[in-house]
Amino acid sequence: MRKILLLISVVLSAFSANMVAQSGVVFCDENGQVITGSEITSNVAEYDAFDCVMIQSGVYVKNQATSACNIKASLNIESLSGGCLQCCFPNECRMLTQVGTTELGTCEIGASVQRSLLTELMVDDETQPAECVATITITDNAGNNGKSLKINFVFDPQTLSINQTTNASVLSSLSPQYNIAGQKVGKEYKGIVIRNGRKYLNK
Repeated sequence: MRKILLLISVVLSAFSANMVAQSGVVFCDENGQVITGSEITSNVAEYDAFDCVMIQSGVYVKNQATSACNIKASLNIESLSGGCLQCCFPNECRMLTQVGTTELGTCEIGASVQRSLLTELMVDDETQPAECVATITITDNAGNNGKSLKINFVFDPQTLSINQTTNASVLSSLSPQYNIAGQKVGKEYKGIVIRNGRKYLNK
């Protein structure tokens, strides 16, 4: 009987380890290209729908597995000056203004689905430099199998190349939009949509 229980235990352990190994949650860019390093720099400034200057992370979380998986996320701000860090991942938006670690919560990511981190540096004054160094960590629900990515947000007003005459709200309305699960939806979709990395409510 002990041998049978031991055999079942070994098989279950191997199966569990195999499932975690195959979870396949990775960081990627907008086009689904996997980010292979542990650190990136984001320095492309743009106006959001409210004509505020921001620098988006451009980072997504992608589930490469053939089944849905649950993840936990946390964000550690190491340094922050000249603005605040806005993070709307995975489920609610937060304006972070101090260094430290914030637990972002849990979410399910469907098979072969990618979701934007929806994290950007919101610049206080577009005539002054701003920067933020933050590390996002994702794990499974038990806190295992963690992956981290450090993002250096850098805003330099000397190299600002935003078209001042562009109406950001018009551009925003023309951009593709996605539902909260990361699926592309049409203009007639009702509910919360993500457009240009920002959340909106379509009524």
